[in-house]
Amino acid sequence: SYSEVPVPEMAGYATGGGNVQFYHQADLTDPKAPFAVRLGDPIKPWLLQSHGWLDGTLQGASSLEEAARGFRLEDQSTWPVVVPDQSVVFVDRYGKPAAGGSLRIPLDRLRPSSQQQQPELSMVFMRWGGKHRIGEDTSDESLATDGGWGKFGCPPCDWYMDAMVQMGVKVHPVLTQGAPAGCPNCEVFSIFLGSNEHMKSLPANGPQYLAAMRGKKKASFWMLWPSDWNADWSSQGYEAYVNRQMLFTAMRGLEACGLRSSFPHPGDLYEFITSKRWMATHCQDPNLRLPAATLVGRQEILRDPMKEARSALQTLEGLRSNTAFAAVGGPSVVNRNGVRKGVVKLGWSWEAKHVWFWNGVEELSKSLHSMIQLDGCLAEACIVQEWVDFDFELRFFFFPPANWAEEPAELKPRHFEYTSWNTKSHSYSPGSFTKPKRFEVLKRWEKDTVALDNAHAQAEAAAQHLIRQLLQKSPVPVPIIRLDFMLKRIGPGQAQVAFGEYCENGCCVLQWDEGPPMVWRASLDYAMQ
Repeated sequence: SYSEVPVPEMAGYATGGGNVQFYHQADLTDPKAPFAVRLGDPIKPWLLQSHGWLDGTLQGASSLEEAARGFRLEDQSTWPVVVPDQSVVFVDRYGKPAAGGSLRIPLDRLRPSSQQQQPELSMVFMRWGGKHRIGEDTSDESLATDGGWGKFGCPPCDWYMDAMVQMGVKVHPVLTQGAPAGCPNCEVFSIFLGSNEHMKSLPANGPQYLAAMRGKKKASFWMLWPSDWNADWSSQGYEAYVNRQMLFTAMRGLEACGLRSSFPHPGDLYEFITSKRWMATHCQDPNLRLPAATLVGRQEILRDPMKEARSALQTLEGLRSNTAFAAVGGPSVVNRNGVRKGVVKLGWSWEAKHVWFWNGVEELSKSLHSMIQLDGCLAEACIVQEWVDFDFELRFFFFPPANWAEEPAELKPRHFEYTSWNTKSHSYSPGSFTKPKRFEVLKRWEKDTVALDNAHAQAEAAAQHLIRQLLQKSPVPVPIIRLDFMLKRIGPGQAQVAFGEYCENGCCVLQWDEGPPMVWRASLDYAMQ
């Protein structure tokens, strides 16, 4: 956005000309990128600006009109020279001094101070500020399995946020209306969180952060994952995972100050979705097509895991009579005559990492006891769920309109993907998965298009109820949600459909290359409602 070509000595130039504003934009993928300090000490963590208009003084010309006479975009030596205002201090993400002094700025990134206007939006990325940055493997081999997030990476990584700005903010019709090309009417900030103390300080800092933002709307984008472990701020392999209680307390604290959580979701809703407790609390609503599940408390497991395992099996037996699968004896053949097989899960865990299979009460008891005592695990309960037979997963992407709560028309998925797990029969946890196309699914289903269409129809019907459930936690419809269903062909033209999981805004879009820009547009729309 500005030239790093050395600026000549200013002797002989007419100085002290018109006051201007220059559009600053930092490369969010560059660890040495310069941020303007909008709010610094004694407030920690700092509020750092990566994009937006900053004050400066034009040098070497008395006006932008004069500066334009010799300007050639291809020749950086002809770009106007601007000295940032003394209030503008540049630092890198670690708070170390960055670019400063005179800057060469292209003419289309300059405007007279008299033309400044209030930004339509102030958005702040709440970012991982630990010792190590988050990287993504985008090799073809990685992208072909469950390990790859696609060319933009995962939400907490620098590349994803940079792409959100370049392909979301800079092309949004509201933010670009009347603005110079590449200079949206939006200011973008980052707050780098590098310790538990940073997390805890956010609610108290909220009023100062809000006061420092100039936008008509103010929104936070939380690029962090809640976990039932404490954050490890210095080791590799645990980047972006933060203590879920600290995260949700911080989100709610800033929301109470007036900073809207626009990505992934408001705190209450983000907590509900990622807790997975709804698997147990909502399984008796047949419209949701959930298998039977129950919660088993931490303290109860530690006191007597075998007692809790037996109790969980009894509870599952009772719940099964009220689920969508009651008429056929449950969603698996192995449990037709009583619950003998299932899974144990932790709520705030990711990428199927803590999903363990069990057969019989002995294995269930051992799984409960081992899982709740994992090193550093802070989980208050385990989820015990009956087994579900399935061939594939169907993953729907919905974008409910903003007025859907008042005008609940039938929602149709904007996109869908299939996945297939490669789990061996003797395994105690899920294996990797592949991403088959529709023709590959049909090949395995003996070209039974009627059964596959029936599965889609059942899943779409359940989705209406599932998405409406989310309105109980947040009255504004989600900008985007992914719903995962488990599909099993049970006969010619027939399919069994069980709901697997809500997946939050920002979840992996698998092979859908057009998905992330649509997600970013919806999230920005939500921020400006």
